[in-house]
Amino acid sequence: MNEKQSEQMIVSKKRVLTAAIAIIAILAVVVGCLALSGCSKKKKTTDDGAVSGSPSSEDGSQSGGSSGGGGGSSGSTSTEIPDTDGVISVNTLLSKKEGTVYFSPSSVSVTEKGTVYVSDATNFAVYKLNAKGEVEKTALFSATVNKVVATDSEVYALAGELGGQLFVLDGDLNVKSKIAVGHTPADLYIKDKTAYVANRFSNSISVVDLGSAKVTSTIDVGREPYCMTEAKGVLYVGCMLPDDPSNDKLVSSDVCKVDLASGKVTGSIKLVNGAQSVRGIVASPDGSTVYVTHLISRYTFPTSQLDRGWINTNGFTAINTKDDSTVAYVLDDVELGAANPWDVEITADGKTLVFSLSGNDQLMTLDLSKLKTRIERIEAGKNEYLASVDEIVDHIEFLEGLKTRIELGGKGVRDIQIVGEKVYAAEYFSGTVSVVDLKKATELSSFAVGKQPEATAERLGETIWYDATFCYQQWESCASCHPDARADALNWDNLNDGLGNPKNTKSMIFSHRTPPVMITGARESAELAVRKGMLFIQFNVLDEVRLCAIDEYLKSIIPAESPYLKEDGSYSEAALRGKELFEEVGCATCHPAPLYTDLQFHKSPYLGKDGTWENREFVTPTLVEMWRTAPYTFSGMVTDMTELVKTFANRKLSDTEAADLAEFVLSIGTVGEKYGVEQVLASKDGATYYSKIVPGSTIDVVTLRKQIPSASKVADAVVTVKLCDKNGKVVGEKTFTPGKMAYNTATKLECGIKVPADFAAGGYLEITVADSSGNALASTYKLMYVAK
Repeated sequence: MNEKQSEQMIVSKKRVLTAAIAIIAILAVVVGCLALSGCSKKKKTTDDGAVSGSPSSEDGSQSGGSSGGGGGSSGSTSTEIPDTDGVISVNTLLSKKEGTVYFSPSSVSVTEKGTVYVSDATNFAVYKLNAKGEVEKTALFSATVNKVVATDSEVYALAGELGGQLFVLDGDLNVKSKIAVGHTPADLYIKDKTAYVANRFSNSISVVDLGSAKVTSTIDVGREPYCMTEAKGVLYVGCMLPDDPSNDKLVSSDVCKVDLASGKVTGSIKLVNGAQSVRGIVASPDGSTVYVTHLISRYTFPTSQLDRGWINTNGFTAINTKDDSTVAYVLDDVELGAANPWDVEITADGKTLVFSLSGNDQLMTLDLSKLKTRIERIEAGKNEYLASVDEIVDHIEFLEGLKTRIELGGKGVRDIQIVGEKVYAAEYFSGTVSVVDLKKATELSSFAVGKQPEATAERLGETIWYDATFCYQQWESCASCHPDARADALNWDNLNDGLGNPKNTKSMIFSHRTPPVMITGARESAELAVRKGMLFIQFNVLDEVRLCAIDEYLKSIIPAESPYLKEDGSYSEAALRGKELFEEVGCATCHPAPLYTDLQFHKSPYLGKDGTWENREFVTPTLVEMWRTAPYTFSGMVTDMTELVKTFANRKLSDTEAADLAEFVLSIGTVGEKYGVEQVLASKDGATYYSKIVPGSTIDVVTLRKQIPSASKVADAVVTVKLCDKNGKVVGEKTFTPGKMAYNTATKLECGIKVPADFAAGGYLEITVADSSGNALASTYKLMYVAK
């Protein structure tokens, strides 16, 4: 059964037949785009999003852009944050040091005196702005800045990844102290002289004594704590992703409760089924209610349509702090999504909620007084459609008449702050901050924190990834199921391999390096999957330039360093023991470095354990950044890595061995892999093959990506590409010296190696990357030919 036939079998709701016919009609347009356009040239966009031709250099590296700097005012001054002595991860030294630098406001904070501070994730900066919106002062950091919180006397900045830090600065952005916290500090709450830092990938809260500038305790919370608020002495911590097996009856993100007096977790509140991507949280002024934003993924339905939020709806939950009871609401309109709600704030009088709709480039206000009246009618039995408040989440129309959408001029709104009758909104992709009048529901002004360079293909692709305006009725963006291009921890029943077989969402890490893609290998390449995903998940057609930009964005993602690594980015002693076991007990057979997949099909020992999927083969998944992909297996039925490695090992493991092996698997990333083979492209009779050996074809191109900054003094690479028969005899060989490469750029190596028509199973393509003295700069890449 093909995808269109499967889709037509389950389409049953209003307008779906019309949508299906339209999709079939435009398939020819897609084919035409694919035939007429290619991805060999990188494109740039103008400020209005139009595309202007600007090919990359011949080696595939990024075109030069802004050198960084800090802010848009010619009279501004900057402060360079002192060297961090290697505490902050080397993987966070991104484009600020090399290549094009963008301005990407990640948060905004306004003091009682009206001074505005803005953090910048990609320029690694905090800006101080004057009343005209001009940058007066800039503090430059050596790592991404996730959050800024300002008072009238001090400014606090959260920066870094593996070696995250809390910086305390004065009002002029001079550093007073820096405090090592956890992996990727994402949010900050300050009470008296104590700071609470949510460490997203450490799954913890660092409690910091600001007087002594020391961490006094660490509190373990749920999965990926992303946002916090306080109500009645309790810290409510919004955890971004579910931590449940994906085949449970209830799968949702949690809100953890931390008692501030004792510093202990006192409970965890489950959100509505399908709740994920928790990004914002706020308490009412009286502390009676906590509001938390999230998506409400309808993962129990096949992904056959989008009408009325069939796949994803977007909403929030109200938590009653008296008894932890919850009510979930949908922010969407019947024919217009409110995609990817990010932050939420509440006015000082407690009457209005304000949401940032990141996927729609809008703010939305919600009248809480009128909402209360509607809730009371349900509780009194006076609503003819709803018997209880639990049913609200399935009624998109419930909030009609209570909401107001406010269009913003910028792109990618995220963090917001209410000051009186104004809302300040940080707009990530446009590099701007908008100021909105709440009473008039209109944008008053917008100011840029720096002169944004033209977008390279990677930046354009990232912008599209988070942009729901490309989607039919704006219900969702790519980030809805793949937040930060990773996974939402849910099972989905896609139509590309038949119906009734839900599968766990895969991360996009190394997707272009490890074809075929999808768990069942339904797509021959990530390029094809990108195009089909836009067509059958977002129900829209993009031009080939934008589709190629998505490809370039996904290719450019370097895995984040694992929280299981030591602070210097090296393996722990347990992981080193586990690495030896990885070879000994057979893991490396199907998961060889550096991709940690053999790109082949195998049956899982978990087949049939949930009553389904007997006799089905799956593509071996990469183990790179495995720590971020829980739950595990094709149906997400396992949450414990030690259980997983015990099942797959070729002999019985002791508990200690299983723990060591699990630690290694959860540590796998790009440790020691200074360069990475991105793709092997071959052709035969006009067809293109991705990382696949085909007898009679020509190995045309190998693309190589530099995965570590030049600041680390990495030697230039010597790349040797060998095609060998099953006996190891070389039948074709090329050597390349790509020369200087900037961090996270790729170069194309033109090979032209012919694969014999009688090439036998067991033959392979081998690629080594070393310095001029022969010292390895990456693990040997081996692509095997397995005859079917």
